[in-house]
Amino acid sequence: MHNLVTRFVKLNTEPHQPGGLMRLQAELLDNELQDGVECLQQFGFASDPLPGAEGVCFANRGQSGQRIGALVDDRRYRPVHFGGESVMYNAYGVRIYQRADGSILIVAPAGVHIVTMGNAGTLLVNGNI
Repeated sequence: MHNLVTRFVKLNTEPHQPGGLMRLQAELLDNELQDGVECLQQFGFASDPLPGAEGVCFANRGQSGQRIGALVDDRRYRPVHFGGESVMYNAYGVRIYQRADGSILIVAPAGVHIVTMGNAGTLLVNGNI
């Protein structure tokens, strides 16, 4: 069961197949290259981390040819946040903080766009815009 769980560095992403999981090329700790690693992500969130991001690789049934990637993160872009807070972020400076005081902070260097589908509703805002 050697290397049942190991860390990896993402090198490239393979072209996306509709209905499929993201597949990537990973470099494992022992400099082993693994192509076609399916990468599991949380439902409702999709990302394509840049090369150099790190993750965890699990060998399905202990078989190194059937690795599954998960928990991919990129310390180069990870923002600082505090206990009990959550933040969604990307490599280009966009941040959405759910703050400990109950507020939400959106940082968007290129602006914020809200698109409604079908019968557009009403956006209610209390306070200044």
